[in-house]
Amino acid sequence: MVRKKKKKRTGLPRTLKAVKYQRGRSKKSSDSPRKAMLPGKRLSKNRKVYWETRKNRSDKRKKKV
Repeated sequence: MVRKKKKKRTGLPRTLKAVKYQRGRSKKSSDSPRKAMLPGKRLSKNRKVYWETRKNRSDKRKKKV
């Protein structure tokens, strides 16, 4: 019997549904070097779904010009 290799899922964690609002405060000096995901519904490494809208944990979408 031959075992098949499991495919690794890439791109986790990720944002499932982005929202436009954020809550709380943020310091630009400490947050600018860090890269964050969009605010909204997220999927964790453990495949659990949660909401994150805190300013210090998320980045807003950039405006399209």
